[in-house]
Parts: sequence; C-alpha cells; structure tokens
Amino acid sequence: MKDASLQRRVQRWLTGAILRRALKVTVEGREYLPSAGPYIMVFNHLHISDGMLLWSISTASTVFLSTDKFRKTNPLVHTYLRGTGALLIREGVVDRRAIRESLAALAAGGSIAIAPEGRISKTGALCEAEPGVASLICHSQAPVVPVAIWGQHQAHKMWMAGKRPEVTIRFGRPVQFGRIATTGPNLRSLTTQVMTEVAQLLPPQYRGVYSTETREEMSLCV
Repeated sequence: MKDASLQRRVQRWLTGAILRRALKVTVEGREYLPSAGPYIMVFNHLHISDGMLLWSISTASTVFLSTDKFRKTNPLVHTYLRGTGALLIREGVVDRRAIRESLAALAAGGSIAIAPEGRISKTGALCEAEPGVASLICHSQAPVVPVAIWGQHQAHKMWMAGKRPEVTIRFGRPVQFGRIATTGPNLRSLTTQVMTEVAQLLPPQYRGVYSTETREEMSLCV
C-alpha cells in the first residue's frame, strides 16, 4: 500500500509539473473547494487532459471516475489512469461495482470527481449529460462542487504555433441539493440542474445544450 501511495504521489507531481510546463493554467475560485469531503466534483469534458488537470491540483484523496474504454484501445492511457487510482467504469452497462465504490468513498468522508457528459464534444460546447451523477447525489446527499475547464482543447493547435495554451480552471460554490425520489424524470431534472451550475461558470460559447439559447449541439457529441 505504501508503494502504491508513493507511486501515486510521484505520478501526481510529475503530471502537475508537465502540465504547468506545457500550459498556462489559471485557477479561479479554489477557495470554494472544501478542505474535506464528502463532496462530488462535477466538471465539463473538453479534452482527454481534463481529468489530469484537475487531478494535479485536487486533494490527493479525490477519486476520479473515468471510462474503462482505454483498456483495449490505448494501454498507455489505461495504465496511467490505473496509476492515478481512478475508478474505471465499464461502458454500455450499469456498472454497479463503480456505483458501490463511489458511494463508499463518499460515505467514508472522501470526494469523487466525475464528468457527467462521459464523452468529448466536437464543438467544445457542453453535451447532454448522463443521469448517473444525479443518482450518486441522491444516494449520498453529498454537496456538488461545479468546475469549468476551458482552453485545453486548443492545445495541439497552439503548440504547433509554438505557443503555450492558456487554460482556465474555475471552481464554483458548493451546492447542496435536497432529497428527491430517484425516478427517471427526477434524475434527469437534477442532472440538468447540476450541469447548469457548470455551464454558468463557462464562457457562453462553451455552454452548449445547457445554455439558455440553444440545444443544437446535442447532435454533435461523440
């Protein structure tokens, strides 16, 4: 266990050092991040580096939820995610093991981080989120810390131009949602409320289906 903990600390430090070298990262609202759990950190998903960016500045005990799709498609990324201690979720099924472990982490006073969209948008705007995050909120009654991240999706273009991309990570105030019955309509409504909190932290062009203007980007998600 000590070896795993040491490996994780070294990996986290290296991740932060590399990202700080490659990107100009501005963090806003860090004071809203609770000093201890339980809480659920909810963030938008623009780029494969989203989780890495947040993991490098979050508390060491935060458990990130991520897809298990890289097990077969990209072993290097899969190995990296396992090294972070991420809880890898199977695609295409209701992963009850992941749900149990997430709730157990929250019940023990920990924190988890999740990107409810579960996929990356072609446009960079918010896609419609899956209701799993609402289920976790209902069963744990943990407060939600909304987080918006943008700029990292321009990384490759900026690097090709010899520039360091400017990335903003903005934390919002924790939100405590009331108890509701875990029906389908209620979970969808709560998911919308949660993602609206994230959208309000983003510049208007990134709000996508959770903006007040349009829901057209929904069909552009992958």
